[in-house]
Amino acid sequence: MDTKLEVIKLLSKASGLKESEVLEILEVPPSPEQGDYALPCFKLAAKLKKNPQQIANELKNKISIPKNSSINEIKNIGPYVNFFLDSAKMAESAISKIMKEKEGFGKSGIGKGEQVVIDVIGLNPNKAGHIGHIKTGSVGNSIARIYSFLGFKTNTQSFINDQGFPTALTFYAYKYMKGQLPKRIGSFAKEDHWQGEIYIMMKNLAEKDEELKKKVEKLQFDLEHSKDLKLLKEQREFIEKCKSAQAQTWARFGADFDLGVHESDITNSGILEETFELLKEKGAVFTSNAPESKGCLLLRLSKFDEFKGMLSPDKILVRSDGRATYTGKDVGLQFWRFGLVPDKMLYAISSKTKTHTEWATNNLSGKKVKNDFSKNTKCIHVVGAEQKYVISVDYYALKAAGFEKEFKNSYHVATGLVGFGESAKISSREGTELTADGVLDKAKALALEEVIKRNPLLARKEAEELAEKIGVSAVRYYLLKTEPTKFVSFSFEDALSFDGNTGPYLQYALVRAKKILNKGKPKGKADFGLLKSPEEVMLVKKLSEFPAVVEKAGMQYAPSMVAGYAFELANSFSSFYEKCPVLNAEADLKTARLKLVQAFAQVLKNALYLLGIEEVEVM
Repeated sequence: MDTKLEVIKLLSKASGLKESEVLEILEVPPSPEQGDYALPCFKLAAKLKKNPQQIANELKNKISIPKNSSINEIKNIGPYVNFFLDSAKMAESAISKIMKEKEGFGKSGIGKGEQVVIDVIGLNPNKAGHIGHIKTGSVGNSIARIYSFLGFKTNTQSFINDQGFPTALTFYAYKYMKGQLPKRIGSFAKEDHWQGEIYIMMKNLAEKDEELKKKVEKLQFDLEHSKDLKLLKEQREFIEKCKSAQAQTWARFGADFDLGVHESDITNSGILEETFELLKEKGAVFTSNAPESKGCLLLRLSKFDEFKGMLSPDKILVRSDGRATYTGKDVGLQFWRFGLVPDKMLYAISSKTKTHTEWATNNLSGKKVKNDFSKNTKCIHVVGAEQKYVISVDYYALKAAGFEKEFKNSYHVATGLVGFGESAKISSREGTELTADGVLDKAKALALEEVIKRNPLLARKEAEELAEKIGVSAVRYYLLKTEPTKFVSFSFEDALSFDGNTGPYLQYALVRAKKILNKGKPKGKADFGLLKSPEEVMLVKKLSEFPAVVEKAGMQYAPSMVAGYAFELANSFSSFYEKCPVLNAEADLKTARLKLVQAFAQVLKNALYLLGIEEVEVM
């Protein structure tokens, strides 16, 4: 057990608080004189209805230090319970555990028996993504990695809006206006970029031509209600080409998802009918008699505080003509993901890379496949904050139907916008943004300049491959290091810097550690009591905190916590590197320090994996 978790467990037992509650408030004191960890008891005063000093005294007296513990002493300093650690025991415990568990260090079984679905990206299948999609894809993918580390079974899914007007607009041009389509040259050689250009062209035309708009609307209606399988399959093939191109982008920054769920398959599979019947049985919906919504099926939301005060709190799920609304389809998807309605989906492979297979629902030509896509016990939406109302309706539909557990296990990570400079205006509808591929290409080009400058003898192909890893990781880390809900003002210069809180800085820290290990291997048993300097003690302490950081990051849906930890860990190693010679140290001290470097390299690797940051051999 790492030292921080040991402290948490002791405090949890003594206070009656959950371990997660202790983890939330446990602090690292500002000076060594105040110990290594401290519990601020004034944060418990209201809950326990006692004076903070009294709480601190009572907790200290309840705790007995276990035999062979890394805890050396427990004191009360004011309204705090302060823990002082034995640095030699802490080093031996932490380093031995890290080297024994290796890539498993930081993993736990707290999610055993649970399955989480993470809803990510949600890009329309008629255009290329932008930097906002890199952010949601990176955040969602990192959350999935963290939850897998914690023992949860995970799957990532993306909603494919193939029945919306934008998709019909693009398909209409492809089918009926071939002579006006842009040439497939330059960036338009990639399918999603080409279709995106068609969309921009058609959007501008439809805004000026009412007749064209009506034709597209008729095509949209036909695609949703037609039994013409030839037409539907033609559109699906067109969409799949775009999705396959999009998947190349997602794979590039390590954010491939497992399943694309087509809106049309939700509509045509029978899932909606099953969901609406279940809602009727539970008394969660009613047929409206109000003039403005007469004959529509509405979800009862007015009884919930979240929706009180709204002009029209109850939400239309089915129109009076029997057509499901976009919201109705979203609700059906949420019920399906929790296995509350039968899985009537058929499936087909959508795209395949060297390391990943992406599936898609396909009730036109797919087949039944054994899977767990709809057997989730927790659902996390990584979607922009502007979608808060839409997502809350999906969740409250569960609550309205009495599925309280599923409601509580649904969480919206409301991601903040990304902009260049102070501008947050990025819109693929207007076609003015730098595409996701454009962002990654520019990052790679800037990284390549630095790689060539630092490694002039490196072969061009190797330099290109290295620049791709550095550039893409730089973008991903820059977007992950900020809390998911906050606005990110993106800067290529800042992201690609080899100094400071950046992806390249972390990659370089690992390269430095591996260079040391390539020159010297630890021999024999180490005397960790020799690791006495402040830099060594701080590095060991930071290493031991990793499992608790992973757990906290999972509980708070915050990859930024892992990013912050990785930066602090790299800084601790940098201080150690500057003050504590390894290869030239006396034999016994050299062995202890080499093992400390090994432990550092392993933990940083684990942290970078959770962030989706690629390892490199040179910088």
